[in-house]
Amino acid sequence: MDNLTVYESHLLAPLSSPYKLHQWLWQQIDPEGTHTKRDFLYRAVETDGHWLTHVRMATTANPQLQLTRKSYDMRCGTRYRFELTTVPEERSGRKTTRILRNEASIPWLEQRARRGGFTLVEVDAALSQPIVFRGRNGRRITLNDTLFTGILEIDNSLNFAASMTLGIGRHKGFGFGLIQLNEE
Repeated sequence: MDNLTVYESHLLAPLSSPYKLHQWLWQQIDPEGTHTKRDFLYRAVETDGHWLTHVRMATTANPQLQLTRKSYDMRCGTRYRFELTTVPEERSGRKTTRILRNEASIPWLEQRARRGGFTLVEVDAALSQPIVFRGRNGRRITLNDTLFTGILEIDNSLNFAASMTLGIGRHKGFGFGLIQLNEE
């Protein structure tokens, strides 16, 4: 695979909980309610009383959205600067343990990189403040996210294309897992 073509957009959303932001984005992307599965990734950053969201999807669900078609070079050996905000967690059976130390989160990402078709050439990790909000049933949700930055090198183009469209880690519905790339 030489190239991956996806559709990307930046949307300004009303400031609300991550759960309500996800609902709002889903309505923008699929106003007819025809999709039963989330097929988009996003990353939201709070700015001036709104969420600035970077959205990526493999298909165009809503023709009203201002989408930019973007191609990424997927050839093995290609290097990119990357940024990834995710929630590192280890699962053992039914138990989930959150990784709350930067030095423990880098091996977690290295393991996902091997499965995801890339190698970490350089990587830094910065743990953010916990995000606390109420879910759809009113239950309190706390997520401890980590921002990874660095340089990656593609070593399996098909697996890396899947990482780009499906994301890394869990909690993608709350804006985590989107790998953002820039030319090295």
